[in-house]
Amino acid sequence: MCGIGISITPGSSEHKMIASSINSLQLHRGPDNNSIQNFEGFSFCHQRLSIIDLNERSNQPYKYKNIVLVFNGEIYNFRSLRKELINKGFNFKTFSDTEVLAIGIHHFGRDFLKKVDGMFAIIWFDSQTNKIFFISDPFGIKKIYFYKKDN
Repeated sequence: MCGIGISITPGSSEHKMIASSINSLQLHRGPDNNSIQNFEGFSFCHQRLSIIDLNERSNQPYKYKNIVLVFNGEIYNFRSLRKELINKGFNFKTFSDTEVLAIGIHHFGRDFLKKVDGMFAIIWFDSQTNKIFFISDPFGIKKIYFYKKDN
């Protein structure tokens, strides 16, 4: 089971140290890859347990155009969503449910998630709008926990 995290510290580079700590605490959640991606004021981190598309091209944080995302869970209908996106003219580089999410979210926004069947926790950043989104599956099977210190 993957582990995901994000550290947000506007105006500080402390997010890099916090993301490293988050990743260290969740090493047991994904032995296949350990990644941190730093941006201005925040860092994404991901521990991967490879189940779908074992190739490293599917590692996270995953970038597609202006979308960066980390995701934990499983999208049960990703194959049919992928086929639907291919029929609309989209190309894929992987066979992962992660890329299906990234492409779908990029082109259709949050409305794409109405089509998604599965258990998941998703954190994504849209660099065009400069917004970060936190999404959990409708039943809350995959939880997202927050910790806020000071501001």
